[in-house]
Amino acid sequence: MKTTRILRGAAAFVLAMASALLFTASAPFAQSDEGDPESELSPDFEHYDFTLKSLDGKTKVHLADLIKDNYTVIMFWSANCPVCDFAMPYVSAYNEFLVERAIRDIKLITVALDARPDDPLEIAVACGYGFEILHDPMGRDTKKAYLLEKKGIPACYVFNKNGYIITTIYGFDKKFTQDVQDAINADRQSQGGHDSAPNIILED
Repeated sequence: MKTTRILRGAAAFVLAMASALLFTASAPFAQSDEGDPESELSPDFEHYDFTLKSLDGKTKVHLADLIKDNYTVIMFWSANCPVCDFAMPYVSAYNEFLVERAIRDIKLITVALDARPDDPLEIAVACGYGFEILHDPMGRDTKKAYLLEKKGIPACYVFNKNGYIITTIYGFDKKFTQDVQDAINADRQSQGGHDSAPNIILED
């Protein structure tokens, strides 16, 4: 009987120690958000996050996935917006600039707010636009967060790599591309980085 009690006591001790070790090993992992990409983003970013489809409906883009490790330029526009007719060629030129310079950590996307995807697609094809176009019919998923009803379009938001908005541009002027790049360069410098393109004033 005495031997049985000793064995039972030893087994209970081993079980208790194993449980303690398991808790010690697992507790830091459960409490840590290290390695979670969204833990590094701005606390306010969730307000601006979206998932939208491409014009053909075949591709989905989740903004949070795009922003990680990238500066992200988002232009809201519509095929039925007269001011957008002037703005989008500059957006296209900026996209070509990024491609030609192989600047990989600046992502440019545009969001078409038209009810039908055919309208912006027709313009994109006719004008040879190479930038990515997502579709948000009538701004259903973005107009509230991005103040599109109040501010109007075209509207441009630029996020840094942590999901903070570093500049917003409503309407359009010919300094659009320079204003966008100046904001990105200023953010790079504030974090000890280097300008990716200090002077990109495009020809008319």
